[in-house]
Amino acid sequence: MLTAREISRCAAAYCPDPALAKNPDVSPLYGDLSHMPPALFTVGTLDPFLDDSMFMYCRWIAAGGRAGIAVWPGADHGFIGSPHPLAREADVHIEAFLASIVEPAGGTDLT
Repeated sequence: MLTAREISRCAAAYCPDPALAKNPDVSPLYGDLSHMPPALFTVGTLDPFLDDSMFMYCRWIAAGGRAGIAVWPGADHGFIGSPHPLAREADVHIEAFLASIVEPAGGTDLT
């Protein structure tokens, strides 16, 4: 399980200067989200980034983007890459979302 201490350590390694923490190149939460492609935010209720994911989803929608959010009960950070009981169901949900936004092979016939 990802802990607050590990998150702080990773954040400090990624962005050692706290003055840059709100730079959009460091945190997309502070970026211009207009004209972004569709997004699906997949997060578990035990993920320490649950609030961040929900906030980012709301920002995406507020910027006029298409987005979905799937909150998985009892799932931790990175659960889809683990043998978590909900991982396969989450994968199916992600695959369905991707299928809904990807053009069929061969493109669209505009004639």
